[in-house]
Amino acid sequence: MFKKIIICLELLVVINITLSQNFALRFFGNGQGDIDRVKIPIDNPHKNADVGYSFTIEFQMKANIADNPLGYIANQGENDDWTLGHVIIDRDIFGAGDYGDYGISLVNGKIAFGVNNGFNSYTIISEAFVADGNWHYIALTRDSNYGLLQVFVDGILDKSVVTNVTGDISYRNDREHTWPNDPYIVLGAEKHDYDNSNYPSFNGILDELRISNIIRYSSDYNPQIVLSDDEFTMALYHFDEGTGNILYDNALLYGNSSNGIIMYGGDPYGPVWVLNDMQQAESVQISVLVNPPFSGIVTGSGDYLVGEEVNLMATPEEGFLFYNWTENDFEISSNPILSFIAQNNRIITANFQESSTTYIINNDLQNPFSIIHNPIIDFIIIKSQKTELNPIFVEIYSSEGKLQDKLIIYPDYSEFLLDISELKSGIYILKILQKDKVFNYKIVKN
Repeated sequence: MFKKIIICLELLVVINITLSQNFALRFFGNGQGDIDRVKIPIDNPHKNADVGYSFTIEFQMKANIADNPLGYIANQGENDDWTLGHVIIDRDIFGAGDYGDYGISLVNGKIAFGVNNGFNSYTIISEAFVADGNWHYIALTRDSNYGLLQVFVDGILDKSVVTNVTGDISYRNDREHTWPNDPYIVLGAEKHDYDNSNYPSFNGILDELRISNIIRYSSDYNPQIVLSDDEFTMALYHFDEGTGNILYDNALLYGNSSNGIIMYGGDPYGPVWVLNDMQQAESVQISVLVNPPFSGIVTGSGDYLVGEEVNLMATPEEGFLFYNWTENDFEISSNPILSFIAQNNRIITANFQESSTTYIINNDLQNPFSIIHNPIIDFIIIKSQKTELNPIFVEIYSSEGKLQDKLIIYPDYSEFLLDISELKSGIYILKILQKDKVFNYKIVKN
């Protein structure tokens, strides 16, 4: 027993040393034999990585134009010309029709992002030249309602265009196919090995891939060095294994483990594990905004060395409660203590909310109540500005019309409390009956 424990501890040490390195995968563009690529399964069973409506795909890449010379005949427009470039990410299907597909490639040294819904297609091509031998952050977004495609290079919105490619472009579950790589997302290669001279594969380095089921960016942003997991992350790959034939999916919160299969081979033999030599700033700035102003105090913001732990703490002022942390308009945590490793400049907002909602009874029977704050968190305070001879009945109903609580206000009191802290979050109707008048208000409970 003692021997087994020692062996396990030694293995743990080796694994930790390996994972501490910032690895990446170097592909060589071998477009044949189902090698020099990573295959991510998305069907049988269905995987969350198979996004099809609005989504964001982002990754880090490094490539040279000498290794990726093709794609110069590709044009932006209503076509599938992204397939003419060196394919970086391929979620194509062979043939036309069905739900649709998408893909990302290098065309003449620029990023091409193409989508197809089975009827219409469009390829958007970046203005920025990225096959310059330097590391670049790439993010592609797609709006399924309006057909909007966007290309971000190094956090800068490079190109945006509205297309007629709307709706679902996912891989249809249990789709019949004759090509074995159809139910996969393939990294670093044209998935079908159809014709490497006309549909070439990628020759370069990939790192940090995240697939999300939302549009993460609509304007310039600060890219993350290490992409994080959250409720919108459908697949997440850090490329830090450094060995083996599995690229692990780290989308642990809401993902369902779509691990990639690394297919080695070719001449040059690929892909190979390499260290990411991206130049990183020695220090970064963590900035915090308070919303609304003066509603709370946040400690922990400032300058940090890269790799240093950041601990932000939000403390509400009197009359307020902490609500959540947001970044780029998305919630990142609801815990008042937010901890993370400093990697890049970040602007984070601490959101607070008033701890009660007040209704004031006025003398004007045509409009006797006014909402001071909405949504509500814990309770409603009703204040009477004038003593009435008749009692006032207060009732609160669910949106389905079911009575949740009621209160009778007698004229001997000028302030009354309706506790709603035990109600679930949602929309409610507050009904106030005064003499022969009935007043209804929609209430949002957080």
